[in-house]
Amino acid sequence: MQNKIVFFIIALVLFSLVVLDLYWWITISTAPMQSFQQAKDEYLSVFPKVIRDARLITLFNILFLCTAAFLFYQVKTAPGFKTISLALFFMSLLLMAWQLFSLM
Repeated sequence: MQNKIVFFIIALVLFSLVVLDLYWWITISTAPMQSFQQAKDEYLSVFPKVIRDARLITLFNILFLCTAAFLFYQVKTAPGFKTISLALFFMSLLLMAWQLFSLM
């Protein structure tokens, strides 16, 4: 049981990181009077120079969501976590598909 709680917390942190990243991009990109390049530069400005590449960040998001989905699936048998872990599992898969689509 203790193992499943740790898995759930790790998965929740990974999922939250991706959701915060998507929130940041949507907030920046919907600001009025900005070109796409200005929005992209502002979005990337918060990341370290080593990973300041939109495709690399998207790949990290896919990796985080894949790991989170796997961990949420592992937790689904723990008492009290079945509903929330399954919901977050499917949300992780949906966001992962969105991220894969954005790479095309």
